[in-house]
Amino acid sequence: MVSLTQAKLWLDMPNLVLLGHSLGGAVVTRLARDGIFGSKLVGFGVIDVVEGSAIEALQSMKTYLANRPSSFPTLESAVEWHVRSRTVRNRESATVSTPGLLVESQPGLWTWRTDLTTTQSSWENWFTGLSSNFLAGKGAKLLLLAGTDRLDKDLMIGQMQGKFQLQ
Repeated sequence: MVSLTQAKLWLDMPNLVLLGHSLGGAVVTRLARDGIFGSKLVGFGVIDVVEGSAIEALQSMKTYLANRPSSFPTLESAVEWHVRSRTVRNRESATVSTPGLLVESQPGLWTWRTDLTTTQSSWENWFTGLSSNFLAGKGAKLLLLAGTDRLDKDLMIGQMQGKFQLQ
C-alpha cells in the first residue's frame, strides 16, 4: 500500500512526520516500528492514546455504536446529532468532519460510510502492543497526553530511560 501511494504521489518521497489519534496512533506506531518509510520518517506522534486506556475504552465504543442512529434524513441532522451527543463538541468542526463519515445510500437517507461493528473483533488487536511499538519506533517521538496519569508501565519505564521526553 505504501509503495502504491508513493508511486501515485511522489517521484521521490519527501521526509515525513506522521501523527495519529486513536486507531491512527496505532497505525503510526506500527509503521514507525516496522521502518516502512526508512529514513524518510523523521518523526511520529501519538495524540492522547496509550495502550491500556485505549483497550479499556473499547467497551464504551460498543455502547456508543449501539446507541447511535443508523441513518439520518439530511447531513444537517447528522451534524446536529454529533453536536447534541457531544461526539463533536464544536459545531464548525462537526460541519466539516461529519459529511465524510456518511454516504447518501438513497435520496434522503444518509448512512455511515463504514460499518464499524464489522471490525469489532479486531479492535483489541489494533491497540495491543501500542506502547512497546511507540518505544521501538524509528524516528523522533511525540506523545501528547491529556495527563501523565495515562502513562502505562512500558511508557513510564521508557520515559525514565530517556527514550522520549515528557513535557
